[in-house]
This record gives sequence, structure tokens and C-alpha cells, in this order.
Amino acid sequence: MLATSSPVGGHPAEGDELDPDGAQLMSKRLVQRMCRAQGLPISPECCTQLYLNGCRFRALHGLEEYVSVRVLHLENNCLTECNALVHMTGLRALYLQQNALRMLTWSPGLEH
Repeated sequence: MLATSSPVGGHPAEGDELDPDGAQLMSKRLVQRMCRAQGLPISPECCTQLYLNGCRFRALHGLEEYVSVRVLHLENNCLTECNALVHMTGLRALYLQQNALRMLTWSPGLEH
């Protein structure tokens, strides 16, 4: 299913993919568009903060190139797992409140 409405930050835009319940699917393209709208670097390797909160995301996708992220806001989504952060070895702050997490898989390479 593809979205046909507008902007960023929880609101699907033309071409964004949606799950069967109408929630946005996270993708690199969407994350870059959100960064641009928030005045953050759109280049994944230059991005040290990501604000992906309040978007009804159910899963993490498209974050593999975001290796420099130190602060990651994922609060107020619909996440049930958070297992795609292994590559964020510099991560120092992770905000996950108000999700539906059942499990948090952590990598030995990440400090806590």
C-alpha cells in the first residue's frame, strides 16, 4: 500500500509505504526526509541525532548507514522490538518510552 497524502513526522507523503493498518514503514528515504524537515544533516554518516518519535513506526528499517548516531528518539511509536541498532556503536541516549516493546536485543558492542 502506498500513501497519497503529505508531509513528514507521522504523516505519510506521496510514495511512502504503509503497513496493512495504515502505519508508515520506516525507510532510509523517509528518515532523510524527516531529517531535512528538522534541519538535521540528511547524510547518514553525518547525523548524530535522530528524532523518529511519534510516527507510529512498528519496526526499524533503513538505519544501517546511521553509524554516527549518539542520540536516538524513538518514543511514542508502536515498536514491539528494537533490534536494529547494532551498528550504532556510539549511541549514548536511546529514548523508547511509550512503545509496545516485548523485547530489547542489545549488542555487546553497545555500551549501556
